[in-house]
Amino acid sequence: YGLVKNIDIIKKWQEGTEYFVTIEGTVEPSVVEDAIEDALNRYGKPKFMVLIQETFNNKKNIPGFTETEILIQEVMGNSGFQFVDAAMTQQLMKKEKSKMQKAVSGAVSEDVQDLLMSDAGAEVIIIGTAETKSQGTKTLQSLGATEMKSMSAIIRIKAIDLYTGDILATTSKNAPGLHIEDETASKKAIEAALRQILGKTEDGKFQAGPFMETIVKKFVKAANAREIKVLVAGLAAAELKDFKDQ
Repeated sequence: YGLVKNIDIIKKWQEGTEYFVTIEGTVEPSVVEDAIEDALNRYGKPKFMVLIQETFNNKKNIPGFTETEILIQEVMGNSGFQFVDAAMTQQLMKKEKSKMQKAVSGAVSEDVQDLLMSDAGAEVIIIGTAETKSQGTKTLQSLGATEMKSMSAIIRIKAIDLYTGDILATTSKNAPGLHIEDETASKKAIEAALRQILGKTEDGKFQAGPFMETIVKKFVKAANAREIKVLVAGLAAAELKDFKDQ
């Protein structure tokens, strides 16, 4: 991929039938980003399901269609990531309560894997909590903005690889939001916190935040070493051997 420029050979040697070379050079960060994007295109970007337990202005919203989930899907969707349809997620929350509660808590058991991967097509779940609440009014009063509403949001989330159950990334961020209406101020606070977590779009190009970068790198690395199970039926012994050899 041309990740390393100006290569110098430090040493080279042979051990049996293997030949080794140690090199030194300069890693080009921009080329690394292109290589990661290329790898994702080859392996396919993981399909996400988002399950956030949300307290929005003192109202508890169950996972499946929360404000935080909608905003996460909007930000990541604009950069090409795919999600399980919200309607399907809500349906599963009603019909498969026990399994979905396991998923919400991060317990990726075999039955949860079967449900989310086979039925919904998800490969990574983003779970966690989001809470918005009113901030103090003293600062607003000092600024003469007595008509404005100041809300804060704190978001704690983690991403789990459904193939393995491994945690890919975890983070916690908080941010304020300001508006004349409480609901809009809360949304702005969530958006501000998510920009720190997911990243933002500048000059038409999505700049991933640390959380997303970690997910991408770990998922691609896992995809390279992931075991693929194949069930073969109807072959004689000789045919099976030939199949395995091929």
